[in-house]
Amino acid sequence: MVRTHMAPPLPEIAADDVPQTKINSAGCTRCLNASQMGVCVVDSAVAGLGGCPYAQGSSGNVSTEDVLYMLHGMGIQTGVDLSKVIAVGDFICHSLNRKTNSRVAQARESQL
Repeated sequence: MVRTHMAPPLPEIAADDVPQTKINSAGCTRCLNASQMGVCVVDSAVAGLGGCPYAQGSSGNVSTEDVLYMLHGMGIQTGVDLSKVIAVGDFICHSLNRKTNSRVAQARESQL
């Protein structure tokens, strides 16, 4: 998991209070909603890898790349280099012989 800092320090909310599993592509929306409620730290997974043993068929966690792309597009400084996170995701996915769940990384792949 990667912790993305989005704003000046505010109290952390327990991870269970803000579901991050990518259900119907709602992960980024949930991160945005949480930030609008004052949350400044969210958990995400490089390449969206992972899943939930309780959500049958869950495709994975919200991808760090997609959250960063959304936040950077909104002008929110994170201090995280999106290109480096995409490179890490590519490396991990190649090592695991899996496709990335990150829509941003998928879009970049299609441009190459």
